[in-house]
Amino acid sequence: VCLTSHCLFFLGIVFSELLSLHTSRRLFFFLLRYPPLPTMDIAHTAARGLARRRRASSALLVVATLIGAIVGNINFVGGQGRQPKCIHQSARTAIAVPTPPNEGEREIVEGPDGDIIVAKQGGAYYATDAKCPHLGLPMKRGPIETIDGEVQLRCNFHNSCWKMKNGECTRWVDGAMGFQNDFIGGIMKNAGNEKSDLGAYTVTENEDGSLSLEKQ
Repeated sequence: VCLTSHCLFFLGIVFSELLSLHTSRRLFFFLLRYPPLPTMDIAHTAARGLARRRRASSALLVVATLIGAIVGNINFVGGQGRQPKCIHQSARTAIAVPTPPNEGEREIVEGPDGDIIVAKQGGAYYATDAKCPHLGLPMKRGPIETIDGEVQLRCNFHNSCWKMKNGECTRWVDGAMGFQNDFIGGIMKNAGNEKSDLGAYTVTENEDGSLSLEKQ
């Protein structure tokens, strides 16, 4: 569902570049066919063409985003996957996880700042925010991998990675959908927020088998 919206957004960018190419070709053939125009007229024509292209590009991106949201019923701030489990918070703002995940699995719980991923890897529990700080897209299904001895969460949209023990960012927007591509990475870096760490939580195992999460 989010993939559909992401593809529409990317197609909007590509189409805007095609509009730029089309405008340039029309101006080129216009100059070949007709006598040279005064410098101010050429500059004015180019400026008007650029303004029209920018307006068209902006409109395409807005339309693509709206279509994706309507078709997929997406909440870009936190995403809409399976419904998060209800949680309980104490006066210390600790978040209770009644049913801890099994080894290699994850649970999604609702926190004060949005959804939280709780995972168990190598016998240890980890918990981080489930919203990517780049574009605010949901990472509920983002791959959890062990890289250089560290359990890391990877954004399934633009490949950013964070250590789950403390939220430290180790990789930032270098492609899309798990594939590294400098061109796409460069475009998407400019489309979102600057590099930042991810919110992480200290996980405590309780005597009754539940977990308690506290923001680091």
